[in-house]
Amino acid sequence: MRHSQNLSSLWKSKKDSIIETNLSGIILSWNQGAQKLYGYRQGEIIGKSISILMSKKRNNEYSKNLNKINRNKRICFFESEHVDKKGNIKFVQTTIIPIINKNDLVLGAFFIGRDLTQKIKLIKDLQAEKKRYRDIVEMAPNISGIFQDEKIIFINSAGVKALGSKNIDSLIGKPIKNLILPDDFHKFQIRNQQLLKGKKIHPIELRLKRNDGSIMIVESYARFYQYLGKPAIQFVAQDITKRKKIEDERENLLKVTKEYAAELNAIFESIPHAIYVGTKKGIKRANRKLLDLYNLKDINELNSVRSQINKRMRIRYLDSNKIILTKDNVFAKALKGESIVREIVLTDPKSKIQKIIRSAGAPIKSNGNTIAAVVINTDITALKKNENDIAESERRYRSLIEQSFDGIALINKNGKIIVWNSKLLELLGYNEDEILNLNSKEIIHNKKINIKEKKSRDKLHFEYEFIRKDKNHFPAEINISIFENGMIMYVIKDISERKAAEEMQEKLFNKLIEAQNIMKNLSRQLIQVQEQERRNIARELHDEIGQTLTAIKIDILNAIKFIRSLNALEHLNDSIKMVEETLNNVREMSLKLRPSILDDLGLIPAVRWFLVRQSERTGINAKVITKPLTEKIPSEIQITCYRIIQEAVTNIIKHSNAKNMTVEINILSNELYLIISDDGIGYDVHSARKMAASGSSIGVLGMQERAEAVGGWLDIFSGPNKGTKIHAIFPLKQIA
Repeated sequence: MRHSQNLSSLWKSKKDSIIETNLSGIILSWNQGAQKLYGYRQGEIIGKSISILMSKKRNNEYSKNLNKINRNKRICFFESEHVDKKGNIKFVQTTIIPIINKNDLVLGAFFIGRDLTQKIKLIKDLQAEKKRYRDIVEMAPNISGIFQDEKIIFINSAGVKALGSKNIDSLIGKPIKNLILPDDFHKFQIRNQQLLKGKKIHPIELRLKRNDGSIMIVESYARFYQYLGKPAIQFVAQDITKRKKIEDERENLLKVTKEYAAELNAIFESIPHAIYVGTKKGIKRANRKLLDLYNLKDINELNSVRSQINKRMRIRYLDSNKIILTKDNVFAKALKGESIVREIVLTDPKSKIQKIIRSAGAPIKSNGNTIAAVVINTDITALKKNENDIAESERRYRSLIEQSFDGIALINKNGKIIVWNSKLLELLGYNEDEILNLNSKEIIHNKKINIKEKKSRDKLHFEYEFIRKDKNHFPAEINISIFENGMIMYVIKDISERKAAEEMQEKLFNKLIEAQNIMKNLSRQLIQVQEQERRNIARELHDEIGQTLTAIKIDILNAIKFIRSLNALEHLNDSIKMVEETLNNVREMSLKLRPSILDDLGLIPAVRWFLVRQSERTGINAKVITKPLTEKIPSEIQITCYRIIQEAVTNIIKHSNAKNMTVEINILSNELYLIISDDGIGYDVHSARKMAASGSSIGVLGMQERAEAVGGWLDIFSGPNKGTKIHAIFPLKQIA
């Protein structure tokens, strides 16, 4: 046997098989480990090809390995299937080492093998067992899995489906914390810590989050588990969401039932009527009202005297005096399946006071059979008493309706007239039989207003045209009241005469407006004529008389040259002075009548000139406040403003004792604004208007008429010791 000294100790091993071959794979040597593994003795195997030991599946593998050995490559620890002498398959872990000489030539190879058959078989058995266990787990309807370090390392298909995940890969490695609601995670951690300490733990309820965000409630069982040498926890969880929902619903139903029973009891006691429920065996429940009605302490007393209660309270029907027998009363008939309402009279045995009761009984049925009866007794003594009062009130109400001077109609929901008075028949021309068949729409001409849109208790007032039976229309004033029950009451008043008077009044008013417009136009024309005449007179005074006086003055001056008499010269000089004074007066009159500067330069220069002259004459400080005016001011408005300023300044000089006066002229939004103010003693505007209206003072009235004549507006604001302000506004549009 040829082998390396380094392999001598290994060669003697019975655990490992060592086979020496040449490059062709012919076995040259064979140790005891090989004999034990394959069953061949040395004499049987030496000289044969090593391929005899290879399974048919691995022949190619053997050839590839020899090729690698020929290239001086070592093959370590690869697993292969071999065959022993009896044909049994052996799983062998093999390492192949090339045999080389001093010249590094490959002479052959050592095949060192270890039998893994039992180990592989055990692994396969374990894998099969694991597969069977996994199949069982996979088929289990409950969620099952393992987590380690608070991460999922295994979960079955039921868990994947229950959590709404696409596949198991989406859950493996995911932190278990992400699946448990935060409120339950602390409880979950405590359970796990106790498990890891080896304690026995009861199942706990946890709320898990599904992939779609919904909540699933599970009952979780868990146990300590070693997985790959590390502590882990195996868990089984049962989905109890539906069960919890049913339990919650049952609990809520029980709670609601208790509350409902309490509410029913409260309602039963709060009903303002005497009510009781019972069977043939007796009364099961009665409220305090019933016990008080019969002067009883409790239901036990009621049941003990029930057979005698009719005689004791002398109970009888309202329409007869005969006492009702117990077997014939409302409760007994209701137990027989009959629903009945009767009015009865009972007499209190102590006070002898009689009460009228409306007793209503009804059967309580189950599956078509009467199992009990309920009776409600209502005290209608006061109601009966009020019926007569109501009848009397209705009679009085009818009398009031009949005495009304207006037509009255009560309309139901369908538009039918159900109540009316004689005045309505008179207004519409119908008789009682005909009015019954009428709809309210047939008598109203104007139907544009929808009364149905109005709320109940509204009171509406309209004017309508109504249609008489003969198809003639008449105007009417109508007051409408809407009641909560949907009824509508019409109170109709014929206003034909008033309408005629209003039409006449409107015609007279229109004529008055027309007359006022005519007067306004006449006033404007009169002012225009007056201004034209003033212009003509001023021109005549300035041109004709002024020139004539100037000529007279010149003639007198020329005559003086030829006269030597001192007496005559003195008279002529006096004549010159008189002519000059007359000439100045003529010029002053001409300016007052129509200052030429107004026509030549316009309103603002004319006002400045006028105020300077008045200030110099009176000593009152006067100023004009204005901005450059770009808009053209119509001549009529210029004349009107100037005359108003003349009149106002004249009044200031005469009456105000003012030290300062101001005239403001501005144009804004195509309107001229004029403000004349002073710091004088002021006056009572109301009294001044009265005086102007009576004709005592026409200054104020004249200013207003001038402003209105050109479409303007003027008002005066003043008071004692507050000065005076005159505001005027004139539109700059074309004057018609």
